[in-house]
Formats: sequence, structure tokens, C-alpha cells
Amino acid sequence: MHQALEITEILRSIFQWCDRKSNAKNAVVNKSWSEIGLDLVWEVITDINVIFGLLGEISMSNSTRFYSRRPTFAEWRRFQTYYAHRVKTLDLTNLDEAQQSRMTSLFDTLARLQCSTPIFPNLTSVTWRDIDLSGYTHHSTIFMHPKVTRFRLIAHQTGNIREDLLNEYFHSVAERMPNIDRFQVEISHQSHKLFREPLKAVFRELHRLENLSLPAMSDNSDMMENLSLYHKLHSLNFVRMTREDGVERMTPSLAVGAFRHLVSLQIHTPYSVITHFLQETPNFAARLTSLDITSTLPQSESPSVVKDLLEVIASRFEKSLTSLHIRIDTRYPPDTSSSPSIYDFVSFQHIEAILRCYKMREFFLTHILPLYLRPDDVEKIASSWPFIVKLYLCADPRTDFPSDISMSHLGFDSLIPFTKSCPLLEKLELPLDPTCIPLHLDEHELPVGPLRHLRSFSPGDVGLTPPGGLDVIAMVMFLSRVLPSSCEISFYTSWANTSGTPLIPEEWNKKWTDVRRGLVLVEAMRGRMRREALDMVESLMKKRQEALMAFSN
Repeated sequence: MHQALEITEILRSIFQWCDRKSNAKNAVVNKSWSEIGLDLVWEVITDINVIFGLLGEISMSNSTRFYSRRPTFAEWRRFQTYYAHRVKTLDLTNLDEAQQSRMTSLFDTLARLQCSTPIFPNLTSVTWRDIDLSGYTHHSTIFMHPKVTRFRLIAHQTGNIREDLLNEYFHSVAERMPNIDRFQVEISHQSHKLFREPLKAVFRELHRLENLSLPAMSDNSDMMENLSLYHKLHSLNFVRMTREDGVERMTPSLAVGAFRHLVSLQIHTPYSVITHFLQETPNFAARLTSLDITSTLPQSESPSVVKDLLEVIASRFEKSLTSLHIRIDTRYPPDTSSSPSIYDFVSFQHIEAILRCYKMREFFLTHILPLYLRPDDVEKIASSWPFIVKLYLCADPRTDFPSDISMSHLGFDSLIPFTKSCPLLEKLELPLDPTCIPLHLDEHELPVGPLRHLRSFSPGDVGLTPPGGLDVIAMVMFLSRVLPSSCEISFYTSWANTSGTPLIPEEWNKKWTDVRRGLVLVEAMRGRMRREALDMVESLMKKRQEALMAFSN
């Protein structure tokens, strides 16, 4: 065996790329591999049956599961010695309340086996699904202890649970896991009112919270007031779970210094709500660097509302903001006119204000209609953001520009300003017209491969040009001078899938397959030319050296 495979750090890095089944095999190769293999096999538990099975044989009667006999001390000691200390993450996302109820006897046995030490002493992260009427003695509490710092509760089905039982449960959470710094709660729209007070109560007991994710309740004013003085809170998220969710009112009374250390905010709300909030709360999050806003408005957000939002963001966070996402939720697309007019489209004048945030490294803008930009607008964007790393400009609108208005997409020459002003650019999504390709560019104007860090480029899905109508050779010759060889050309749309999972449209794939193949061939040809040039130089140098030696003799 190679000596490198005896170095623990290298071996662990290799094993981390293997799946659970492969690492189970790795663990029986030899003693040096065994510990690392077992660590990775048991590091993340997603099936509680694996744990129950280690302690004894399980029987079933009327869908209820139980141990055929009580686990012995030897079996418990073996579990603690070889397995328990390796578990760091318990993720039971797929174990709903109905399944848990059929395992009550197994959970109770595990709880009785537990003594002075936690079941999983090195556990740091717990994800649990659904809670019932057991309150303080809920099944999940047997795994909780002070080393756990991340807790995620998914409670879409709360049944007949009462508020007093929720208070008991959350009190147990705070008491058993006082060091939680990441807390995520996902509940259904119908449970918002029920959870409001218990959540506020548990926040008062958790003093180390740094990252908090909550449902986007219709009125979160009191929640914001409750959290405003948390000195360790760095990231705050109000996330939509269903179409009915979304913050509709946010008018908290915030003191000076509120959210002093908050650097990241994600919120699902109509743009007008967050605009009004930022206008009325000058004390909010002076150090904010990341802002992510998803519209929950049933109708398409108007250009004037988009403009107002970006203007207030620029005025408040001009010197601190580095990441801004302004988008719509493609799972629940807003309504829009079947025949939009020129006044329904967002254009450069509506987004220009945000260019004042000169530290911007990531900007993401989506809208149900295309973004209208002219070539000089692109030059202003590129020159204003020299540190931009990721730029997404409405690459996937729901509809295209109507044929009866004087608006059109940019041509591929709009990539040139980025080559001159954005040396750090890694990802770019910009809808471009594949029929508009610059044909005559000299080496001074566009050297080979200027966007050397670009890893992903999406030109959108523009126009109705059939695959045969695309000038593949012209496109390949231009892009080969703009994109590095490692850059992926892709396009994903969320409109075709109600789950929001991006898909690659088949027609787009047909259109661009030849372009991507052509770029590979061009790069291979360049590589061959470089090798031939190098061989020629070496040959000339060799001949020159031989001539000098002959002359010296």
C-alpha cells in the first residue's frame, strides 16, 4: 500500500468522497482504515432504524414496533463503545409523527438505557420532523444535550397540539440545548398563530443564537422587536413555506443599535413592505452585507416598486452591501398581463440606483418579464462593480418581449465590457440574442480568454431561432475569445417544474450542443498549436546551441 494512504488526513479526505456503503467496506480493510471508515459511516444518521437495530432484534405487531427482548448491558456498552461517539448529525427529516408513534416502545427503551451521559455525546446537529402532545417528554428530547449547536424543527402537521404543550416542548429545547447558535423552524401557515408566543419565549432563553430561520408570518413586528437586541445574531431569515405565507406587515419599534451585528437578512414579502420598513427604521442593521428579498405579491411587481426598493437599499447600505438578491418565487408565479406594455418592463433607470453599492460581489435580479438594457447600460454596470463575482440579470423571465414594442435583447458584444472591468467574475447570467454576434474584433479590443475566472455562463433562452438558424461557427469563434476553456455554458428554467427545481429545456440544449462541442475543439486546436510552437522553439534553441558549440570548437 502506498505510504500516502497511511496518512490520516489524506485518507480522511479521500473517504469523504465515498458513500456510506463504500466506507463500510473501507472500515474492514485494515486497522488504520477502520477508525476513519467507521467515523464517516456513523457521522450522519438519517434513518433511526439503524440505531435501534444495533441494540437488539425488533418485532412488529399491529404496525407497532418493539424489542423482542430488552437490550442487555453488554449490547448497550458495545453501542456506546463502537458507535455512539461517532454520531455528529441526526437528520430525521423523513420520520413523520405517524412513524414515530409506531416506534414509541423503541424510543422509551432507548431513553431508559440512557444514564448520566448523552446517547450521542458528540452530537452537534439535530433535525426533527413533527411534534405531538407529549410536550416536555417528546421523543426528540432524549437526544438533546449542551453540545448540540444546530436544531431544525419541521412541524407541518401539528394536529391538536396545544400552546401550553408547545411552551413545554420549547422550554425543554432551551434547557437541554442552551448552546444552540443555529435554529430553524418550519411550520404550516395554519400553525403560525399557535407557535408565535412559544417561539418568542424560547428566544428569551437562547442567548447564543447567531443564525435564525423562521416562517414568514403575516405580521412579524413583535418577532422583530423580540430579536432586535440579540447581540450575537448575525443571520435572520423569514421564509415562505406555502403560497399563503409571506410577511405582510412589519412595523416594529426598534431602539438605537437594534440588530447591531446582523449581516444577513432573507425575507419573503412584497417589495413595498420591506421598502416601507427600511424607510421607517433608520436604526436597523447598519452593518448589513447580504440582503435576499423574495416577492410574495400575487401580481407582478411594478417597475416603480422595484425602483423604490433599490433606491432605499442603496441609500441605507451603500458602504456595506456586498450581496443582493431581488427575486420572485417561481413555485408560485405572480399574475401578469397577457399583453404587457412598455411601462410594465423593468429597465436600467429602475435599477441604476443600486450601482452606488460599490462593494457589490453578488447581484441577483429576477422578474416575470425581461429586463430591458441597452449596450451603454451594460458598460455602466460593469464599470460600477469591479469586484462583482456573481451577476444574474433576469436570465429566465416567464415571457419574452412582445413583437409590437420597440424593445429587444442585447447582443453578444455586451460581454465585452465585463472583460474589461470585471476581472473577478465567476458566474454570469445575462439573456443575449444568439443572432447578434460581433464578427470583426481585433486582438487589442478583445484578447484571448479575458474572463479567465468565469466558471458558469448562461445566455438565457432568447428568441425563437431554430437550431439550424444559429451561426455556430461565428458563435464558437467569438466565445472562444471570451470564455475560458473550463467555463460551463448552461441554462436552467424553473417555470417548467412546479416544485421550483431547475430544468434544462430540450430545445435550448439542442441549440447550444454544437456550440459547446465547437468550443472544446477550438481549445484542443489551440493546445495543439501551443505544443507545436513550443516544439519549434525548442528545436530552434537546440540548433542554435549546436551552432554555438561548433563555432567555439
